[in-house]
Amino acid sequence: MGRRDTEENTPFRNGENPWDNEFSNEFSLMQLAGGGIIRVNECRRIGYKAPSSYVSSFYGTKGSYQFSNAQHIVTKLTPSGVSLLDVSDEVNPREMTKHKNEPDFKERVANHAWQSSDISPVQEQTFASRKLPKEYLSLPSGHMCSHKLLVDDFCTALHDGTLPTVNVWLAARFTVPGLVAHESACLGGVLLDVPDFGDPPG
Repeated sequence: MGRRDTEENTPFRNGENPWDNEFSNEFSLMQLAGGGIIRVNECRRIGYKAPSSYVSSFYGTKGSYQFSNAQHIVTKLTPSGVSLLDVSDEVNPREMTKHKNEPDFKERVANHAWQSSDISPVQEQTFASRKLPKEYLSLPSGHMCSHKLLVDDFCTALHDGTLPTVNVWLAARFTVPGLVAHESACLGGVLLDVPDFGDPPG
């Protein structure tokens, strides 16, 4: 379902954006092929700034992962209860972790500090194995430096004639559910099927 924007001078109005989209905030609830349930919210009018407004949680029967602001938590069921592991220092950019004990740390994260140029420990091995051009090292890169890897992946696939990790089939799997969810919102929230375009050949 979608919330029609009521603010003045909003880009979310017929004739104000290329898609005539009236929704600033949309919410979807989807049933997966394996029986699981996923909820995805895309909110552009919210009292929080990206990237800290990006909140993730994955809940399984034996464990879960939760992320908000700068905290990443993994929990697992054990015979006696739950084990909890804070993996923030592994996932956050190294420069961000250096400042985590400062009093204004969370507020600085909420205002985009350390989001574009510094890699995290879990990324270091990937960056080292890719042998990215040295020109990349000083360039800012959105989404926690993932853009550099996506560009390298695409160029390598083009040069070598191989399938990139994020290929068109995977991109469709990520994108099409959102397009169908938007169509559902435009129709008042009716249930719609999401087409599956399958896996890459071979």
